[in-house]
Amino acid sequence: MNKFFKMSLVAAAVAVTGTATAGTFAPDDATTPTMNENAVVYSTEGAAQLASTDLQAGPVVSYTFGAAYIVGDELELTFGGAYDSKSVFPTTVMVDTAQFDKVSTTATTVVYRVVSGLANSGSTFTLAQEKSTTADLSDNTKNGLVFTRALLLDAPLTITAASTTNNGASNHDTDTTVANAEIFAASITQFGTAAVTKKFNAVIDDSTAGASKVFVSGTEDTFSFDYSDPKTMPTTALLGADDGINDLTAAADSVAPIATILSTLATVDVAKYTYASAAGGVITTADNAGDVTFTVTYPTGATVADDTITIAPKTGASAPTMVATTYNAAIAANGATVLAAGALNAGQWTVTGSETVNVPYMPYGEGLSQVIYAQNLSASDVEVSVIATDEAGTSYDLGVVATATASSVTKLATGIKNGLAAEGFTKGKVSLAVKFRGNADIASSTVQLHTGYNANASDRGFVTNSSNGAAF
Repeated sequence: MNKFFKMSLVAAAVAVTGTATAGTFAPDDATTPTMNENAVVYSTEGAAQLASTDLQAGPVVSYTFGAAYIVGDELELTFGGAYDSKSVFPTTVMVDTAQFDKVSTTATTVVYRVVSGLANSGSTFTLAQEKSTTADLSDNTKNGLVFTRALLLDAPLTITAASTTNNGASNHDTDTTVANAEIFAASITQFGTAAVTKKFNAVIDDSTAGASKVFVSGTEDTFSFDYSDPKTMPTTALLGADDGINDLTAAADSVAPIATILSTLATVDVAKYTYASAAGGVITTADNAGDVTFTVTYPTGATVADDTITIAPKTGASAPTMVATTYNAAIAANGATVLAAGALNAGQWTVTGSETVNVPYMPYGEGLSQVIYAQNLSASDVEVSVIATDEAGTSYDLGVVATATASSVTKLATGIKNGLAAEGFTKGKVSLAVKFRGNADIASSTVQLHTGYNANASDRGFVTNSSNGAAF
């Protein structure tokens, strides 16, 4: 009976080892890059705040057998770098009825041997991770791997497995898996993207004198963006969070999103607007050589909030004079991570009820006469006002110089010349900003300006303008 029993054991050993397939560190296809299913996934931004020598808890190690293990068989796990001395391996690991005892370690390996029972092919060998706090890292009663941050992430760290049978044959169960499945620590960004959901789009009413201080509809305008987390969110060393080992909740480490909105809003008028962030951001303004930057700084924390930014002109005596305005935006976190790429088109304010034609050049002086006619194709009469600027940069606001009759041609030269003379300008060259205002039909297609001059009653010069071909 004893002899028969021993022969049966040998036959069983041949059977379980002779039909082996490859074991595996299971990959997790939901993460990027593909890695072991137990991998520790760090925030790239948070990991950058950690010292290279900071100790970190490694992941749980799970290895699924591709062969059965019987008494005397050994499993060796090899790490891509030396684990820290604070690592603690369990003395015994049970798989099915098999008892695996730790028999040896080196700086990068640990070996377990089956001392009793049987582990089936397809069963999983697991090294637990019981260290979840800074204090745990030094606790030699708690099992778990410990590595430095640099070793975990700079390579990144990998793990492989090899086996030896009880008769000394090597690698009857080697880990041949999908690419990168042995990677068990990696870093990915904790920031996603911000997408604009609403742009500034107000229309300014400029149809009558003084009315350019209000919108055609409503009293405010808004710009909105929605934030989306990355497809795969890291779990360790998140900026703005404390995972028990890495406390990154200090203000310097927390998420600090910022939205900047550049407008062509005149600096002189910015105090005549109110502005607010629905997400609680603090808005400050800065002069940019005639434009304004609105900077929205959000409360620090672990997340990025969606936001709606509102700008509204004040009313009454504090109301600004509004003009066509363009807006561009940039949204970033922690000063370096761009959430919305580049200078986004954040919308614009347009003007209705007026149209301005720019004339780049008009000479005045002895022997010179001006030829300036307006064609008004709109349905009603409109007022014509002019601002002139001379070669020295001095501006002359001439006010209303004429009324352009509906569906007709109106001479403007005399009114402009008389207005300049009243301001003390009689000789030299000026540019002219000629504004037509008075009804909602006014547009570039309904106003044409003919401009030129006569010299000594014999030579005539034609001057292009923004209504007849000149670009401004």
